[in-house]
Amino acid sequence: MHTGDTTSNMMWRLLNGNQPEPSAKVIVLYVGIMDVQQADQVCWRAVVCRPAVLGPGINPQNPFPTQDPDMFPGQMDTIANQITSVAEVLKQQTTDAQILLLGLLPITGYDSKGKPSMTMSTQVHNGLKSINSKLSSYGAAEPRVSYIDCMDAFLTKSGGSTINKDLYADTNVPTRNGFVKLAGCINKFIDQYMAA
Repeated sequence: MHTGDTTSNMMWRLLNGNQPEPSAKVIVLYVGIMDVQQADQVCWRAVVCRPAVLGPGINPQNPFPTQDPDMFPGQMDTIANQITSVAEVLKQQTTDAQILLLGLLPITGYDSKGKPSMTMSTQVHNGLKSINSKLSSYGAAEPRVSYIDCMDAFLTKSGGSTINKDLYADTNVPTRNGFVKLAGCINKFIDQYMAA
């Protein structure tokens, strides 16, 4: 699929000609992080988020103040449901592919001065944990879905909220080292199902 896709973008693509090969053995599904960033109103492109570009009086932490921040937890439930809906469509479009459902990885935020921060906000951290918990439960209940949680591989300490800066090039884009770390997390599952 495409970098920057939300769950609704991916669903549209799947339903409009971008189906997987029906005989695929393994599909790695990673979607939803753009939905979280939109829900959190994170400035995901620095050029858009600088106060000088936004203009005087616009808070780079909340450039869209019409949204109610109290809606965030409910939006996480919606995002989790949208991700599992994408997985259901992939199951329908393939004969017996094993879907490796990747839990959402951490995303960087911005500090009070609008500068990138490698520490996730409490809201985002809790939101990601909530989504990943729901995805884990879904994977446990679906024989053709295996949930994989690689988040700790990107943090400076297990369960923490600070992201290893050597592993991220952007708010949600890993560096080469980040992709190597991600591959190390998922390759054993890919090998297992490809050998079956």
